[in-house]
Amino acid sequence: MTNMTLRAVRKIGMTWDIVRQTNPGIIACYQPMQGMTGPHEEFGGFGAILSTICGVNGFSGFAENDPIGVGSNYPDYVVNPIHAVIAILAALRHKRRTGEGQLIDMSQLESSTAAMALPVFTHDNGGLPAFERTGNRVPYAAPHGVYRVVDGDAERDDQWIALACLDEAQWGRAAEAMGHAEWAGEARFATLGDRKANEDALDALVSEWAAAQAGDDALRRLQAANVPAGLVLRASEVLADEQLVDRGYFLYLDHVEAGRRAYDGSGFHLSRSSAEPKRAAPLLGEHTFEIATDVLGLTPEEIGDLVVEQVLY
Repeated sequence: MTNMTLRAVRKIGMTWDIVRQTNPGIIACYQPMQGMTGPHEEFGGFGAILSTICGVNGFSGFAENDPIGVGSNYPDYVVNPIHAVIAILAALRHKRRTGEGQLIDMSQLESSTAAMALPVFTHDNGGLPAFERTGNRVPYAAPHGVYRVVDGDAERDDQWIALACLDEAQWGRAAEAMGHAEWAGEARFATLGDRKANEDALDALVSEWAAAQAGDDALRRLQAANVPAGLVLRASEVLADEQLVDRGYFLYLDHVEAGRRAYDGSGFHLSRSSAEPKRAAPLLGEHTFEIATDVLGLTPEEIGDLVVEQVLY
């Protein structure tokens, strides 16, 4: 597997023609940013570039502001690896049936664009302005956004709560949980269409209520009313989140150089198997000798020659 540009692949002599001559049964997954063919085949980039050219940034942020990124290299660890796994599994299935290897030409741009199916479909079929930046607002829920609340932590000067009301029943329960059941009875907020038409006024009321609430208390009240809600957490708060702590998501392992550090868990639990990492990440080349001898069957002399030639590290 490689996600380098094609010119980098050619430079190190790992093109598909060379690789398959060495091993005709190999499955090779090449992932240059925009694919192995086309006018942009040599373009370089990474996640923050992909989120721009696939259209995500075009409707991220608020209408009155410039387009913004999504805060991380989004496609790198979401849609791109998912499509890569599916492609590799398909190639493995073919190899098990035929014994043949094959080339996987995976464009990270095309993979990222696949996640834009809804706005592209909307524009193509209805001509609607699906790429308008609407901040936290969506067409299917109101209120829907993040609202500043009072934080009990003296080290923080702000905290926010996210909430969403997808239908009239949720809106009614939310209004009651906020101590303003009368809001749900107002004509301007009676239906989703009414709330969307008066969303500025609705957000102003919810913001005023939230500004007087302790974040934890507001969260408990809304969740107790079966209204989707959650506090906006910082990284330090994610590490201490009671749900993640209770389920043992973060593992604390000892690293040779970094010391004891938090490691992500697997994200799932298996009833009969352990899926958790048992040790910290290795150092660069830490197990080269063991792999070269036990797995590859090389002699110490051969390993020494390869280290000198900088084939092994």
